[in-house]
Amino acid sequence: MIRYTIKPSKAVVSVSLHQNSLNANDSRFPNIDHYNDDSATSVTKSSQRYQSNQRKTTIKNNDNNNDRNPKIKNKKKGLKFIPNKPFHLTNVFRHCITKLLSSSSSFTGITTDAFLLSAYSNRSEFIMNLPTDEQMALRSLQYYDDIITRPADKNVGIVVMQSSVYESKVLQQLNDREYYESLSYNPTNQTKQRIIFEVNQLFKKKLINFSTLKFIEPKNLSCGTFYILPKIHKKHCPERPIISGIDHLTSNISDYLERLLIPYVSLLQEYAMNDYPVQNYIVLKDTNHLLKEIELVDKKILNRNLNVQHLYMVTGDITSLYTNIPQDDGIQALSNFITNFGFLLDFPLSTSASSLLLDPILKNNFS
Repeated sequence: MIRYTIKPSKAVVSVSLHQNSLNANDSRFPNIDHYNDDSATSVTKSSQRYQSNQRKTTIKNNDNNNDRNPKIKNKKKGLKFIPNKPFHLTNVFRHCITKLLSSSSSFTGITTDAFLLSAYSNRSEFIMNLPTDEQMALRSLQYYDDIITRPADKNVGIVVMQSSVYESKVLQQLNDREYYESLSYNPTNQTKQRIIFEVNQLFKKKLINFSTLKFIEPKNLSCGTFYILPKIHKKHCPERPIISGIDHLTSNISDYLERLLIPYVSLLQEYAMNDYPVQNYIVLKDTNHLLKEIELVDKKILNRNLNVQHLYMVTGDITSLYTNIPQDDGIQALSNFITNFGFLLDFPLSTSASSLLLDPILKNNFS
């Protein structure tokens, strides 16, 4: 059962405004764009004025001139489009350069200013990849709290929906008590202490070395982030629930186990043939692999002039696959796999150690 704590989230379209920078009047860096406090403030005020004047413009504009609407133009670029921005010479950046130059005797005699002049004095003129009106429109979108922008499942496009609709779909998922349990407290801190204790026990028993211990110990104190991706390619637009594990307590352990298990993926075909002696048995890695296999079948049919009158393609789908996998059974399945095939690539962990590491990953998906 996946536990969760509700964390309010409003991040929809986030656009950072220009940050304060150093040496705004330094003429030695003519090709570096500088912004002082006044310019940063003016950008903010200008954005707010634009937002105030344009608030009534909706994303779904039925006007015949949609292509002229900067908001519509921004949406059409897709979520993979990244607006570029000028380089800003900041205190943090200057400090990093100074630290770099002082870290090695190879940089003796090179000052921070000399390094920056060498690196950026011949920098080509900066050209924005968005017109001014689209820049302002993009900034204004961050103030909209009544819409949510999300990538669609399977990367088939962008979905813009009302916040109320998105929230109702999220609650529809979380209110399913078969898979989710609401907590009245935040278990993050006690879970972190328990994981630290367990991985240190593995080290004391010499099941992992010191470098592995330091790598897998939780460094951050944060929950996962729950969100959904609309499946617009399916009827009634269901949603795919996801708990992002970035900076989660178990993210280091997950990363470690993934590195150990990835090399075995290429051998899955061989393993499957031993367990399922079926003719033409294929373990598919992804959609592209399926397409390649279909092309191979087509070639065989053409080369052998086979009758395809009674040839059918049958597919299946599993609803809520991951939440329907029993956690203890999943741990046992991986243990059996390591016992039977771990020796082929010298798997460095014992069966008991891998089970102990997998347990907190599967049983601490709270967000």
